Amino acid sequence: MFNDIRELKEQVEHIQAMLNRIFALGKVVAIDEERGLVRVKLEEHDSLTTYWLPVLYTKTQFDKEYWLPDIDEMVLCVFTPPSFERGFVIGSFYTQEDTPPEATREKWIKKFKDGTVIEYDRENRKLFLDIKKDAEVNINNQITLKSKTKTEETQTKTEAFNQGNLKMTSWQIEGNITLQGNLLIFGNISSTGTITAQGGLMTNPAGMKMMVDETITTFNTHTHTGDSGGTTSQPNQQITGG
Repeated sequence: MFNDIRELKEQVEHIQAMLNRIFALGKVVAIDEERGLVRVKLEEHDSLTTYWLPVLYTKTQFDKEYWLPDIDEMVLCVFTPPSFERGFVIGSFYTQEDTPPEATREKWIKKFKDGTVIEYDRENRKLFLDIKKDAEVNINNQITLKSKTKTEETQTKTEAFNQGNLKMTSWQIEGNITLQGNLLIFGNISSTGTITAQGGLMTNPAGMKMMVDETITTFNTHTHTGDSGGTTSQPNQQITGG
């Protein structure tokens, strides 16, 4: 009986020793950004530093993710027994020093080092973006924006963008657009309606270098009063411009 107890105890200790070599906590001490690998210092195992370990992702073949831990970040590792030579970094976790950005289970949050935040509140069904610097969106096809809720203008003016680039091959907007500022176009303007210019139309360099059908008709059909060949009065239809 005592032999059976001793054998059982030895088996339990062996299993425990194996488990201690399967999962281990450590701190990242080196990063290989090109290969997506890290080395981890296992302080609970005589401060042993591992070989280069891959970081686990949900997908890496056709759809790819890339998100490496930082130097000195605490991570959980899993290894293939009996040694720490081969393993993976499962992920990081919050501690008393590194706390969650918010204390709520209703939000999915990504908060970056510079303060940029991508957040979705499932309780209020609201997507929130707070970008601290520039934003660039590249779209290879048509973009469609739809909203069922009309936003009324308030007395508080919100400056959405100071500077940015938006590239796309086609963009269709249904509704009116009000632009406060100057518009510079490198291309042609086509309209199926009326173009109104309260300040007049100017060409650069100045001069009547752009003729429309009505201007041509007016020029070709105007008449004068008085004898032909002598001094006549001003025409009854005139073209004026700079």
